Amino acid sequence: MIKKEAIELLDTSGFIKAYFYNLSGSITYQQAYDKTEDLFMSYFGKRRYADYNSFRNILTRHLKRSNKKASIAS
Repeated sequence: MIKKEAIELLDTSGFIKAYFYNLSGSITYQQAYDKTEDLFMSYFGKRRYADYNSFRNILTRHLKRSNKKASIAS
């Protein structure tokens, strides 16, 4: 059976959630990203994003959308 953690990594928000979890135990943003990619690789045998910059672009877009939704709900 596939672990819930692996399934969550398939979704952008799940990957970002894992990144923020790893960020608490990392020195740099890059290290947190690398830990998250390593976890993804351990489950699926490939990287989710081409590199750190690709991930940062997705992260920025995701956070902007989340902020828009939060301000609309207020």
